[in-house]
Order: sequence, then structure tokens, then C-alpha cells
Amino acid sequence: RVEAWYAKGEQPVVRVVCHSGRSLRVTPDHRVALADGSWKTAGVLTPHDEVRLDPPQFAASEAVLSWSPGGQASVMMTVTPEVGLWLGYFMGDGSWYRDRYEVTCDGRDQDVIDEVIKGIEYVFGHTPVCDRCTGSGQPASGAVRVRIHSRWHREWLAGTGLIRRQSTTQRAYRRVVHVPSVIWQSPREVVGMFLSGLFEADGCSAGAQVRFSTRHEQFAYDVQLLLLGFGIPASVRPWKGTSRVGSPIHSAWYLTVSGLAVELFHDVIGFRGARKRAQRPTRAKKAANQRPSH
Repeated sequence: RVEAWYAKGEQPVVRVVCHSGRSLRVTPDHRVALADGSWKTAGVLTPHDEVRLDPPQFAASEAVLSWSPGGQASVMMTVTPEVGLWLGYFMGDGSWYRDRYEVTCDGRDQDVIDEVIKGIEYVFGHTPVCDRCTGSGQPASGAVRVRIHSRWHREWLAGTGLIRRQSTTQRAYRRVVHVPSVIWQSPREVVGMFLSGLFEADGCSAGAQVRFSTRHEQFAYDVQLLLLGFGIPASVRPWKGTSRVGSPIHSAWYLTVSGLAVELFHDVIGFRGARKRAQRPTRAKKAANQRPSH
């Protein structure tokens, strides 16, 4: 908790990038802890310095979402593991458009679709509608949209920072892709469920790696920090494609878990659906089968 602060005016900012992909944005006179116990200001760090990066500490009890619909009495919801999972799916494959909450799922993953439906019922108290997307660019099985429509939902999603207006001159609301503040305030189990839903939505198992992609740089680094809380190191790298004529196209940020950390990811986070779980590397599957049961 911040207890005091003072203004230093406008200052230049440097970015310290570590080998793991984690970065710090600080002023040059900001003191940074090194692995040997000493300190240096950010402005004089060299490529040979080893910066001490401590993992995040998770909360001891569940957080609470609160909002005041129409300026009336506050409404509260405890952020349980089920809510954490719902938030992960929404930040990964969710959207908000014209008072419609929607999560798009791969039509091949009926188990995931069923779980998204249960999550929406748990949070909103209503059964959503499902329809299959058709048209060019869709896989043979199609994508399935799980959606629910309500203006009241808009009020509390905006009140908790999950959606916001595109601009002060427009009335339309859009999803805000970020790690919600209540996840930073949640215990390990809730954070793990958030990450599991998020990786099921926007992640994949690529050979001996687990990857996650997003168009939002800060989101990628925040997810990297959450993974570190479980002892899972990951790297973050930018990617920019080019069209056939050489012009830049869609850019993204890739978070990659590799090496021994892949097994740890599958053990403590994992994917939700059977299809993606089956893509776990053979070595990791064998190790899991040999692990004694408790």
C-alpha cells in the first residue's frame, strides 16, 4: 500500500531489459537491486550486471469485486477460482460489443465450450446462447460464440474496469485487455485458474514449448510476472510480420515457456481442454505418469 509520495516533475525514463525478457521502466536514478546484494542506479547498469527479480507474492485470501450500479449501494462478488477462470477466458478470447458479452471457442473443444457456459452461468446467473460461426477462414468445425446480452452487465463490467468506452466522444464500450486488479490481489489457486483459462484461450503447446500471444505488450509482461510467481520462467519477444509487398502487418508479443519449465507449466497451470492437454510433450507425459500419487 502506498503511504506517501512526492512529485519529481517530468523525468526521462530508461528501460532495463533482462535476458528472460522481463523489463523495468524506471528513471535513471532509480536504485535497482543486484543478485550479489549490492545496488546500482538504473542509468549505470551494464549488460554484465545480474538484476535481482523477486517473484510476486500472492494474497492469503480471496479478493472482492465491487461496483455501484447507477450510483446506488455497492454490489460485491468474491473472486473465487471459478471467477478467476471466467476472467482468464474473457481476457483471452472474450469481447464486448453493443451490450453483448461474448467468448469465442474452437468448435472442436466441446469440453471447453461447456466450461465457458458454466462460467457465464456462475457469474451472470443466466444461461448464454451459443451459435456456430460460418464463412471463409473458419475451420471445418467452426468457431462457437458463447454470448449473453444485458445492459446491466455493462454497468458492472465497466465499474470493475473490465470494459471501457473507446473514447470520450463515443458511447461504445470495449474489453480492456489486462490482468485485472483483483487477480493481483488473489491467492495462488485463483491466479492459477486465471492463467489456465487465458492459455486455453490464447495459448498453445508448440513442440517442446508453450506459447501465448497478445497484441498488448504490457499484458504479455504482466502474464510473465504471474507465471514467475509459480516458479515458471518465460521469455517475451515482439513479432512483426510483413505483407507480400513488404508493408508491416499485424504485430504481436509472444510469451514462450521452454525447457524444464514446460513440465512445471503443465503440472501447475495446464490447459483446460482435452485437445490441448493431449499436445503435452511425450517426455512430460511420461514424467507425469511416473510421478507418485498422493
